Amino acid sequence: MDNLLLIIVGAAVIIAVAYAVFNYLCVRKMEEGTERMGEIAGAVRIGANAFIRYEYKLVSIIGSVIAVLVFIVISWQAAIAFVIGAVMSAAAGFLGMKIATYANVRVTNKARETGDLGKTLKVAFRGGSVMGLCVAGFALLGVIIVYCIFGLAAGQIKDIAEGTVGKNFITTLPASFTMTLSGYALGCSIIAMFNRVGAEFTPKPPIWAQTSSERPRRTFPKTTRETLQPLPTTSAITSATSQAWEATFLKATSARFFLR
Repeated sequence: MDNLLLIIVGAAVIIAVAYAVFNYLCVRKMEEGTERMGEIAGAVRIGANAFIRYEYKLVSIIGSVIAVLVFIVISWQAAIAFVIGAVMSAAAGFLGMKIATYANVRVTNKARETGDLGKTLKVAFRGGSVMGLCVAGFALLGVIIVYCIFGLAAGQIKDIAEGTVGKNFITTLPASFTMTLSGYALGCSIIAMFNRVGAEFTPKPPIWAQTSSERPRRTFPKTTRETLQPLPTTSAITSATSQAWEATFLKATSARFFLR
């Protein structure tokens, strides 16, 4: 029975990840639209990549400290499971950021080309499904890894059945498989929390899809050939966005408390 459940969960992971990859590739194959739209989308991608690299650099420091505390307070199994959960959650967040920067401009272009709400929403749902499927698929994949390594190979499930669960030598907390799973869940939650907080303070991209509304036309001044300025270079954008994200992320999140 246990092997059957393991096979079913493993099949669900494969289907979820495979369909996420399929949708990702389908979105990437779509056209971005005009040359100007492609330039703006590229600038947004550079800023998003700079943000998530800096965020994950800080989160890795915080996560390492928490992993050491889990090792001391609970068990080495829970500490490793914490790292596995953090990696799975970070991978899902990274892929979600990547597909968002690719899908946004393609959704806008579909609306511009067709003017059809249904076709536009299909592109949006296809792009958004990548993040959702990765979250579910990677979460189950991590559970399978933790179950196979610690539950079966390390014998923690057998210890529970036989009543021979060990205890932490400092806190006397039980080093059981339940605590190992809790460490995995904590790792997932820590990264998800920082992704959630960081996303709240990201600048919102231009609303390209509102071509039929007159509000953006009244908001932005008229551009002429004389006032049109070229976009900054890739290196200039990367340098500027990295400095901006450093100040914004430290100010907007609790990361500054861990770096004092």
